[in-house]
Amino acid sequence: VARLLNSARPVSLRVARRPEQTDHDFEQHKQSRLGLAASRQAALCIGRGAFTLGAVRPLPTELLHMPPFTLSGRFPPQTAVVSLDPNHHSPELNVWAEFSNGVA
Repeated sequence: VARLLNSARPVSLRVARRPEQTDHDFEQHKQSRLGLAASRQAALCIGRGAFTLGAVRPLPTELLHMPPFTLSGRFPPQTAVVSLDPNHHSPELNVWAEFSNGVA
């Protein structure tokens, strides 16, 4: 379950390219799919917090590890990591996701 709720690794997305699609259109399609995946990644923090609440019993003086929050993805068969373009999502997504990640 913890591996499914991991927000530190780039997501892997498969996007089929149509023959009539230009390079620019294909890149925009990848960014839109990555934007949808980023919303999902932001929601994973809430689930990880609920899972951690019932599974971890830290000491009151113990520092808790906060995993990094990643808004990037891979599009196989390419191995390069593509970051989400800030023009394809609202800035509130970052603020909300970082807050939820810290609370979780």
